[in-house]
Amino acid sequence: MATSSLSYDEATYVELASHPWRSGFYPDAIFVRHPPLYFLLMWAWTAVAGTSEVAVRLPSLAASLGGVVLTWAALRRLGGDRAAALGAILLGTSFLTLTYGLQATMYPLGFGLAALGLWAHAERRERTEKAALGLLCLTHLFGFVFAGVWLWRRRIRTRRDYLPFAPAALWLALAAISVILVGNPAGPALGPAWQMLRVFALLYEAFVEEGALFIHVAVFALALLLLNPAVLRAAWKARRRWSPWAAAGILLTIGLLPGPGFLRYALLLVPAVLAAGLPDLARSTRYPRVATAVIASALLATTASAAYVMSGLDPRVGNDVPGHIEWTETADRVADAAPGVVYAPAPTALAYYLQQRHGWVVSDNVDGPSRLELQGASNESLVILELARPSQLAATSAGALVVLPLAWVDEADLAGFAACGDVEGARILRHANVC
Repeated sequence: MATSSLSYDEATYVELASHPWRSGFYPDAIFVRHPPLYFLLMWAWTAVAGTSEVAVRLPSLAASLGGVVLTWAALRRLGGDRAAALGAILLGTSFLTLTYGLQATMYPLGFGLAALGLWAHAERRERTEKAALGLLCLTHLFGFVFAGVWLWRRRIRTRRDYLPFAPAALWLALAAISVILVGNPAGPALGPAWQMLRVFALLYEAFVEEGALFIHVAVFALALLLLNPAVLRAAWKARRRWSPWAAAGILLTIGLLPGPGFLRYALLLVPAVLAAGLPDLARSTRYPRVATAVIASALLATTASAAYVMSGLDPRVGNDVPGHIEWTETADRVADAAPGVVYAPAPTALAYYLQQRHGWVVSDNVDGPSRLELQGASNESLVILELARPSQLAATSAGALVVLPLAWVDEADLAGFAACGDVEGARILRHANVC
């Protein structure tokens, strides 16, 4: 699934690589919603390697493979060969590494840095551990949780302990000041401060949006399964002094409950959670039986994850899986039909390929990314509106083209619509005479 088409956020991040502080798909005057390290690295990389799908995924592949090797080495140091072997099996069969490890997003890089920090912790290389944590903070906001736990447990002795985190703290300060000075709109565009408070908005959403609470609980339960319940149970009962990696991993696992339905978030936690539980499992006299249960639950997690994504239960999860919908072919169909209005579950992915393959440019992103207006070479206009759930299909305007995920076909009211054909993962529908 992770090799055929850029997903919702991948398209955004690859587009950001050409101008890291401004997104053509978002209304922000300056883009500081996420820490900048990944975007700056991709800016340098794509300037040399280009923006083909192979090229933009190569850095993620390198970071993921490095993270797997470093996690294996850390587990071997902490728990011996049995812990390392079991960890390698879990990483090799996990839906997280198999699917999200190739994403052109910051998550594989974050996974690699988290694994580097864990390895340094196991090898007692404090400088390397601090450097990895500092870079993790500049990659994803989850890094600040790891850094906070590290600083709290360390009981700071010198100011030098803070130095690796100074760039990330400086970025936070500059981001907070810049969004005010340039007049970014309210909400997510206010950057990291809003992102850190996002949990409250998501808790509110879970109780007022139909079905949202069930979706959040389902994603949380699946995330626990991905991180393996046997491992978490061993970590909970471990009678030893916890490392900052174990504590941060458990805190972030709990944090997945109110979090959005993005399973990829759990990728950053995998090294910490494995280190919390596997060394103790490896020393257990019941190791063969428990290891079998762990492997079985890991395989079940991969199957359950694929079924969850393909079911369309939460469109945000599906839209974030590379290749879930073939956006290259979809863009070709849309360009041929020239419908004027198109409803799609991932506006940025469709806009990206319309721009890359057919020369359309974004002319209005004030309500982006849920509404994007594009302009063609002959000044024709195309509006892309987000289709967030099957029930929205009935409200589409006459003359619209609809990209409907196949998982939604049985739930949607298709009266008044006719099929224009299928693409990988979706059906193209016309309203009135569009195709």
